[in-house]
Amino acid sequence: MKNKKLIIIGAIVVFVIMFFKLLSENLASM
Repeated sequence: MKNKKLIIIGAIVVFVIMFFKLLSENLASM
């Protein structure tokens, strides 16, 4: 149960980092 929670949190963190990375790249190209 604890490991499953950590995996979900890790996936969310990676998703957020990738999202902001793409967002910053789009803003830089504008």
